[in-house]
Amino acid sequence: MSGGHYYYEQYALTRIRKRMCEDLERIGTMNEWEETPYELEPSTVDAIKLAMELLAITEKLVHDIDWCLSGDTGEDTLARDMNKCRKDLNDLR
Repeated sequence: MSGGHYYYEQYALTRIRKRMCEDLERIGTMNEWEETPYELEPSTVDAIKLAMELLAITEKLVHDIDWCLSGDTGEDTLARDMNKCRKDLNDLR
């Protein structure tokens, strides 16, 4: 079946993360009217980067739960995948 329990809504997290990446790539470029460069405070850049990492981990875990509840994988696989997500979260510290 390949998922579907959550109607594939976890991919909205991926879309948000991609938009954040685009925001970071725009830094230093001129706006559409070429009047002022697009700039963000360093703390805002840090917040976006942290959110991107958290979104990536969350999307992966929701995907794994989705597959488990859809019958594509077992709870043992989910437990293993969840431990990997926990490790990834700990690595952020």
